[in-house]
Amino acid sequence: MNAPHSKDPLQLELNWPAGLSAVPGSIFSREDLYKSELEKIFYGPTWHPVAHISELPEPGAFKNFPDRQMTADRQPRPGSQTPPYSAASQPAS
Repeated sequence: MNAPHSKDPLQLELNWPAGLSAVPGSIFSREDLYKSELEKIFYGPTWHPVAHISELPEPGAFKNFPDRQMTADRQPRPGSQTPPYSAASQPAS
């Protein structure tokens, strides 16, 4: 009756006894768990915020993510008078 519902080997391994109140230290340093969380949380089918607006201060600013081919960029707000590129990031003609 209390059998785990998941068939994911990593998930089955992470089920520790109900009476244990401390989180095993390995949870915070395991590379396989880190990669699994990236896939399930950040690279899954749902959109998630990946940068705070302070990290993309003006339209045309961008942020790269080194562990995945992904770029976040800031677009101008509809109706804004701000050009889509700042002088520093304007493409060469």
